[in-house]
Formats: sequence, structure tokens, C-alpha cells
Amino acid sequence: MNYEYYLKRSFSSVADIDYTEDYDFFLSSYNESDRVIGLFNGIFSKEKIWIILSEYNYTKNEYPKNKNLFIPEINTNEGEIIRQLFNDYNITSNHRLCIDITGFLRPHIAFLVRYLKALNFKKVDFVYTDPVRYRKKEKTPFSSILSSVEQVEGYKGTSVTDTSNDLLIICTGYDSKRTRAVADYKKKASKTLLFGLPALQADMFQENILMAYDAEDDTGKGNLQYLDSSFSLFAPANDPFITAQVISEFVTNKNNLKPITNLYLSPVSTKAQTLGMCLYYVNECIDKPVSLIFPYCETYERITTEGLSKIWIYTLEF
Repeated sequence: MNYEYYLKRSFSSVADIDYTEDYDFFLSSYNESDRVIGLFNGIFSKEKIWIILSEYNYTKNEYPKNKNLFIPEINTNEGEIIRQLFNDYNITSNHRLCIDITGFLRPHIAFLVRYLKALNFKKVDFVYTDPVRYRKKEKTPFSSILSSVEQVEGYKGTSVTDTSNDLLIICTGYDSKRTRAVADYKKKASKTLLFGLPALQADMFQENILMAYDAEDDTGKGNLQYLDSSFSLFAPANDPFITAQVISEFVTNKNNLKPITNLYLSPVSTKAQTLGMCLYYVNECIDKPVSLIFPYCETYERITTEGLSKIWIYTLEF
């Protein structure tokens, strides 16, 4: 599988987007970030839907006004939410669909990819917007109290009893507490971290490494090993296709040396890399001893970034 053949396009602003055809539905998870609201207001689609996720703790008087809102019930998981959304709006594979993943939570992005494949969509555009900066650099808070580390619905692979050569690949970002939680959840597995390089902005790779040091006791990596390609993986922070390619090649090489017993994937970095990890899974890992695990939290920060520097459109073909 060569993921580099997938189409990606970048634009400096919403006004610059060139549409190959009109979208029937545009889906976005609401938060107050400039890059989320600006894209929603400016993009062309026959129908645009805000998804109000309970983890952002918005009250009714904070909802966007005069908009098409989808408000799932509290305490429903990512699978239930996405299935209900598609059912309520009768979204089918005959529709031209665009999804802005910038405000979505990672498990919801993951289930979307799995569900779209199951529904026999031929291709879907996913959008991700690069920020200008994180609000408090490497100290930016992203989530609250950890609820649990669990397998994401749709990504619960078959498991084997032999755990002698288990491997955990973590796409790691600024949220070092969540990297530590995932690493601790699979203590006996060997661990490889995938970093975003190039980063979204020039200074962000250094900030990412600083936060990775905070998790080194759980990941089993020393400081210098994070910068060594013998111990770490690197893919552009805003490129899901190179991310998928890097993971695919790494796993293939590992299996050629010694078959991996159970493979665990965990997306804790950018939403674009999350998309890439999920794309790799649905193409190469279904019905294999491979699982996607995630550190679920009670709440998430509404605004973590400032500004919009670039818009990316990724066309996933299933």
C-alpha cells in the first residue's frame, strides 16, 4: 500500500479553496477556536452541521446561534454518536461529504474513518487547519482527568495469548500525561514514539520533545533516543498519508525481523496524524491482532490554539 498516492491540497484561507464539486454535507465539531469557526462560516456546502460534543461542556446559551446543530445524548460513545448523526440526517455513500476534524475528538475521528469504510463510501474529503501557535506553548492544557485507557470502537482487533513481542506505537504530542497513561497501560509492550516532524510551526517540534521528556519513565526512552531514528519515528505533523506510510513500513520491517504478537496503536498527537494512523488500520489491520487504544478524559479544553495558518484538504479513498 503506497499512501503517498493519496491527494492532499493546502490553502492559505477559506476563500482560496477551489471546489471540484459542491459538498452535500459539511460536518464539524463545535469549539470556539478561530480555525474551526472560520472554516465553518466560509466553506461552501449544501448543508453544514455543528456537532456539540458534551466533553467540551457547552451550555445551551453558548451554542452557536441559528445554526444546524446535532446534540447527542450525554454519556454516548463515539460509535453511537456517529451512527445517530448519519441516521438522523440520512447521510449515505451517495453524498459528497466533507469533515473538518480540527475540533473533533480523536476517538470520533477514528470511528468516522472506520464507519465510512463500512458504509462503502468511495472517497471523502477531510479538512484540518494548522494553527499559528498553541496558546501556552508546551504548557498548553488539552484535557482534564483521565477516565480510562480503552480500545476505540471499531478498532478492537483480535488478540493472541502470546505477548512476548507486543509493540505499542504512540503518535505523541504535547499532552505528555496521556502518552504516559497509554504507555503505562501496556507496560510489557515495547514502545515506539512517532513525532510530528516537520511540525505545524517551526518551534513546535522542540516543544513536543520537551513534553516527551516528561513521559520518559513510562515510555522507556532516554532523552537522546527521541531524536534518534533508531528509536523513534518521524512524519509531518499535518500529513496523514506520510504518517500511514511511515507506520506501515516500520511494522513491515519489524515483522520481517520477528513477528509482532500484538500491535497497539495510540493517536495522542495532531488530528492529522490521528487520521493517518486510522487510515493505516482500516487498510491493513482489520481482523488482525491490532488494536487502537486511547486515553479517554472527562473533559477537553475548548480553545488550545490561536490563529489559522493553513488549511489542508485530504481526500481519503476507500
